[in-house]
Amino acid sequence: MEESLKIPQGVTVTVSEGVAKVKGAKGEVGVTFPKRLSVNVDSGAVKLSGDKRAVYTYCAHIKNAFTGVTEGHKRLMKVLFSHFPMKVEVKGSDIIVKNFLGGKVDRTAKIVGNTTVKVKGQEIEIEGPDHYAVGQTAANIQQITRVKGKDERVFQDGIYVVK
Repeated sequence: MEESLKIPQGVTVTVSEGVAKVKGAKGEVGVTFPKRLSVNVDSGAVKLSGDKRAVYTYCAHIKNAFTGVTEGHKRLMKVLFSHFPMKVEVKGSDIIVKNFLGGKVDRTAKIVGNTTVKVKGQEIEIEGPDHYAVGQTAANIQQITRVKGKDERVFQDGIYVVK
């Protein structure tokens, strides 16, 4: 099976050794392909050929990369607490949550890739060109504030993805 994706204006794609580098105004994203898939850049289009499932899967990855380098990907998270006020701050490539459920130990989550995190009061904005890095960063933040060993209906404190 063969599929072709038109490269948007202002985006460049280079393929070498099973990795496609997609560059645009918002940054750069790398997409790694399996060996069973053939990828070529030809006359303003990316052409994929191989197994039907792999072709459709990696077409979706390339479309996400196109969107990321032209418009960017964004997640919005909300800090919710009812028992103890939480403080969230960004230090380098880590997000630090202080006083979660009154705990003395700070909780840290990693920022993945070229993702930027901004804390504005009770909202956290996560932006970046790589769809998967933005999603993983949001998941890392949500995981460190997961309530364990308590009734989740009562203890609804945490940081959650809103949009």
